[in-house]
Amino acid sequence: MEIAGKVLCPVHGLRFAALSHLYVAKRFREQLWTDLQTHHSEQYRKAWFARFPPALWPAEELGTEHGTIYLKLKDGSELLACEPAWRRRYADNERSQLVSRD
Repeated sequence: MEIAGKVLCPVHGLRFAALSHLYVAKRFREQLWTDLQTHHSEQYRKAWFARFPPALWPAEELGTEHGTIYLKLKDGSELLACEPAWRRRYADNERSQLVSRD
């Protein structure tokens, strides 16, 4: 949800309100791309691919020893996915979505 909230829809802009962290098991994250083709409408898929272009997703999860998690997109760029609360206190408020790894 954190990641989805940072990606803006090109048509609608901000799409998600802030929610508490939702955990999705890795097997469901991997299955998502096949379920997208079989369990959703064409309109839903069109909206999904506008936000998460197949040329960039699915991303590879990369973690650091400090507990920070990055998503490495297919084009090689890295997106901050999750940062421990103790590290967020020291981060800039205006940090870019794409950051370099620790």
